[in-house]
Amino acid sequence: MRALAPTTRRIDADRRPVNLDTLPGRRLAPLLTRLAPRGYVQQMAPASLHFLVGSTGAGKTTYAIRFCRDVGAVRFSIDEWMSALFWMDSPQPIEPAWSMERVRRCSNQMWDTALQVAKLGTPCMLEAGFASRSNRSRYATMAVKAGLTVQFHVLDAPVDERWRRVQERNGRPDSQGQLSFPLTREMFDFTETFWEPPTDEEMARYACIRVNA
Repeated sequence: MRALAPTTRRIDADRRPVNLDTLPGRRLAPLLTRLAPRGYVQQMAPASLHFLVGSTGAGKTTYAIRFCRDVGAVRFSIDEWMSALFWMDSPQPIEPAWSMERVRRCSNQMWDTALQVAKLGTPCMLEAGFASRSNRSRYATMAVKAGLTVQFHVLDAPVDERWRRVQERNGRPDSQGQLSFPLTREMFDFTETFWEPPTDEEMARYACIRVNA
């Protein structure tokens, strides 16, 4: 396994990051020709699994869609899996215990699938929040034990700004596979209780990219 360089980079969310090391040779030259003149190319450490880290309203889905499109990665979104498998059967009002158990099931299946895809040589991005340090450490450790490399992409914004984005999203039809129901302030505050921003030690260990969201 090739270790990642312990460096932290900051990029803007409106720029397109490209992991040059994961791209097949036949795709690299055309991509550089298309993106470099516009300043979109950002050299990053090679990684098999990209973990998207951030709380609600941080801009994770928008960033993940663009990133995966540009580097040819497969995106695994917990919101999309939950919408496809469980939310239509949820009790009303939605119960946290009911939701968390099904999030756990989806997360486990997403992980098993992403692991298989990454081992075949295709980079994957896991969009599952990874709000707590213990959860991030658990999955990163499993990835390394599986012989894969890891990189964190960290998105954050002030809580008032994130809540504003959630309210704005609540008022428009879903266009990116996000939640199919309005997120209430109570739900938002509940998810905030799990959010633990990455420490400096985490940022160094996993060659993190901090995105200005």
